[in-house]
Parts: sequence; C-alpha cells; structure tokens
Amino acid sequence: MRILRAEIWACDDCCIWLANGDLSGVEDEDRVREIQDACEAQGPLSANWDSEAGLGIKQAFGDACEICSYEHSSQLHRFAELGEGPEEYDYDGARDSRGELIPIANGCDAETWRNLYCMWAGAYGDTRLFVWADSFDDAFEHLVEWLDDNAPGLLSKIDWDDAAREHGFESMAAALEQHGNDYDCAEIEAIRETAEMDMTTIGHTTLDNGDCIPSWEWGGDEITSDALIGAVRLLSA
Repeated sequence: MRILRAEIWACDDCCIWLANGDLSGVEDEDRVREIQDACEAQGPLSANWDSEAGLGIKQAFGDACEICSYEHSSQLHRFAELGEGPEEYDYDGARDSRGELIPIANGCDAETWRNLYCMWAGAYGDTRLFVWADSFDDAFEHLVEWLDDNAPGLLSKIDWDDAAREHGFESMAAALEQHGNDYDCAEIEAIRETAEMDMTTIGHTTLDNGDCIPSWEWGGDEITSDALIGAVRLLSA
C-alpha cells in the first residue's frame, strides 16, 4: 500500500464517516448515500491531520469538499489517498530528483517534534534527509549521526598535526609540549583556527567516523508546507 496523494480535503460529514463510520447526525438519507458513495469511490483513505498540532485542519470559507463536493461545511480535514502501483503524485516533495523516497532520520519522533527539516550533505547536496527536531541545531545533530551510520565518507576528521606543521611545529603534540599544554595560548588558538577553517565541528555528539564536516557540504531548511509535513508524518508511521 502506497500514498498516492497526501492532501485531500474532506468536509465535516465525510470526515466523520471516514474516521468513525458514523453518519447518525445526518438526517437526509440522500445525503447519507451521497457521502458513502463518494467516499467509496475514492478508494482507501487515511487521516492526515493532527488536531493537537493544528495541522491538516482549515476553515472551509466556501471551499467545496474534494470528496463529495459539498460546499457548506464549516471545516475541512486533510486525508491521504492510499493505493497500489506507481505513485500518482510525488509525495508532495518527499522524493529526491531520482524518484527515491528521501530517508527519514528519526521517524519515531514524528509525534514528539512538530518541526520538520530537510537536511542535505555532500558537495552537490545529493544526500538528503528528513529530520524531526525542535531546532536547526538538533536537526544537524541527527544529520551527522545518520551520516556516521549510512554515509561516513561525507564526514571528516580534523588534521591537527597538519595544521601544526603550517605553524612550524612537527605535530600538535610538539606544539602543546612547547607551550606547556596551554590550550588557550595564542599559538595553539591559531593552530586550532587553521585546523577548523571551513569546517563545521561536531562537538555535541560522539561519532565513529569523523568529528567535522566541510562547511560548504551540508545545510538544510525547515519545511513549512503542511502537505509535505503531512506526507512525511504518514511515511514516519
């Protein structure tokens, strides 16, 4: 079963029928049959809204239900269409340029964090990753941890000895010995600046395959599209 469409807006009546199978509040039998027939014609549908997070629910303002075409509902609720076979839609942006689903670093956190980020890594940004997080810094942490397990070649290790040699020392150890292991002295600070130049250091988590990543080889954006957030939330389940 696949998501064919992540955004279908249903009126209050269709929502109640799809969610609870209950139309006891609709007295018009013709209207009841209209709702049931319209929902059945859509194929399998899954709720794609979160009332607590305020996602996937909007005031109708005269917009018609996309299932039964009813124009007098007070609210519209978002559903997703499920089905077999090739995807009719591109998961509203959840696929990369090759048509592959973008991985989700921490799908289990979809119900914990409301913010969704699309992070990227690599010289050409070819490696993309969805991350649920409460801040961009946390999203970066999930990115590097995922790279450590799945694409370690995109991480780097700071070459302290090479930086020390640029400042006239045989190694970092030799530089520290000469300056009495004073990490705060100007000479050691200059070596550190050379070593970390154009690098984003990773100091908040422990990795097996690196302690930095070139600054120009990673980035990301917070996702603001409700449709894409809803699609990734469904994929995270």
